[in-house]
Amino acid sequence: MAHYPGSTANLVSSHGGGMSAHLGLVVHITTNVYDPRGYFSNPANEASSTWWVREDGWVEEIVDPDLRAWAQAAGNDTYNSAEVSGNEGSLMTDGQLTALARLYAWGHAYYGWPMQLSRWAGDPGLAWHGLGASVGWGHPDCPGPQRVAQLPTVLARAAAMLGQPAPQAPATR
Repeated sequence: MAHYPGSTANLVSSHGGGMSAHLGLVVHITTNVYDPRGYFSNPANEASSTWWVREDGWVEEIVDPDLRAWAQAAGNDTYNSAEVSGNEGSLMTDGQLTALARLYAWGHAYYGWPMQLSRWAGDPGLAWHGLGASVGWGHPDCPGPQRVAQLPTVLARAAAMLGQPAPQAPATR
């Protein structure tokens, strides 16, 4: 069992079997500021996420990162997921940006997640839920353009934590 040491484990049983690969991390928005565990704890909802990041930057591990959380449908087998608290149209807080950067730095070291933004579903790196909408991930507006625009900051902070240069912007497909 893998465990991100920067989180508190509070696991639910709503998940699938083992991951087939670890391509990266998909960022989601909870569309509220409340703990999503109540919803994720009910397997009938067929929903869960690997981690939840509160507005203050606290991280809770909800599903073992070596198991499939039910977060982005067709992407569940290959990407871990992070629900980030907030409301539609809101920016991530500085605490959330730093927490995601620490989480991504850990995933880079532990799983080999590349220090890059994903360009399409199936492309390794830091992704967002709406990126895979065309291939069945659903929710094309998740986590919102304001938060997607903050993802390069997450990568730059993660790289700095590891003593690496900031990643370059990806080429378009």
